[in-house]
Amino acid sequence: MTIVRTFHQSRYRDLKTYYIHVIYRYFTNEFPELVTRGCSSSCNVS
Repeated sequence: MTIVRTFHQSRYRDLKTYYIHVIYRYFTNEFPELVTRGCSSSCNVS
């Protein structure tokens, strides 16, 4: 819910760019299980 709220308050037009520039860079301590960019195509999601 936090990610959705901050995305809508930002000026980014798409969630992917917002995720890469803001969430992945600044919120890794708050969300320790974030998916990295390199893992998105090779990880097995259960």
